[in-house]
Amino acid sequence: MLGFLVAVSIIAAGAPASTTEPASTWSTLSNGQWMSYRTAGIESDELPCCYDYQGGRAMLRPCRLERGVTGVSVDPSPISISTELRIFVRRGEDGLDRAVAVGANCPVDTDGHQVTALGWIPAATSVGFLDRELDESKSKKTNRDGLFALAHHRGPAATRALIRRSARDRSLRRDAFFWLAHRRGRPGFEAVQAALTGDESTRLKRHLVFCLSQSPMPDAAPALRRTARRSADDALRSEALFWLSQRGDRQTETIALTVIDTAASTRVKKKAVFALSQLPADRAFVALKRLVRSDRPRPVRREALFWLAQQDDDRAIAELESILSRPRKANGR
Repeated sequence: MLGFLVAVSIIAAGAPASTTEPASTWSTLSNGQWMSYRTAGIESDELPCCYDYQGGRAMLRPCRLERGVTGVSVDPSPISISTELRIFVRRGEDGLDRAVAVGANCPVDTDGHQVTALGWIPAATSVGFLDRELDESKSKKTNRDGLFALAHHRGPAATRALIRRSARDRSLRRDAFFWLAHRRGRPGFEAVQAALTGDESTRLKRHLVFCLSQSPMPDAAPALRRTARRSADDALRSEALFWLSQRGDRQTETIALTVIDTAASTRVKKKAVFALSQLPADRAFVALKRLVRSDRPRPVRREALFWLAQQDDDRAIAELESILSRPRKANGR
């Protein structure tokens, strides 16, 4: 099996650089036939590959052209980092019906299919080809695979294609915004931030907050903090605060207390307490303990007590025992 995979890799790597548009070869393929080419990937050590997870360890495995899992694990020694991307596309009755994008050094199992290899295609040419084919595709799965492939191309053409789809393609907007934030650097981050401050539905904006939390840009954390502090929409404040806690942001405690003290909605206050419970263990314990011992309204302290009891921490048990042993005040507080 592995020998077959290596042979496929050698054939693809040895293919001459393509001098024609991929669309020219694509138009000659029949239903079910595959075409592949190499192009420039994002400058990152996170080009896509396939792994199984065994005993908490990531085991590199062949990526499959067809849907399914190989069940084959290869030695987990690290592969050399490549900035090349390999694109595999399958022609269906109505055009593109499968797209697979992997780092050039990742093993690929072709499932016995013959693949027409074109060689090297410029990234902008590849983006144009995929973008046109996605316009014709009626399969959401195919389109999502296509967006994944676009997101890993180098250069501004891929970013522009994703921005267009985030604006006009209702069924794929959420995916387009995710990849803009996650893989397209500052231009992608700015596109998501602009949508968050624009005239979008609360439901989409909550997703945009999540997208910002996945951005590697340094400005992502300040953007989440601003939303948690200043948004007029309680749902967005809560969402931003939750993702700040998931990131372990150093200002989470301060912002959460501000929300607890200023929000009109008890529901939002409780969401802020929950966000504190999601911090790293030591910080969560300290924050919740302080809330329980504070003079804030009873619903807030009761919520903090509930989440303190959920902490897997012996100190939390000791704190609960201390609370239970105290004499109850006459006002019930």
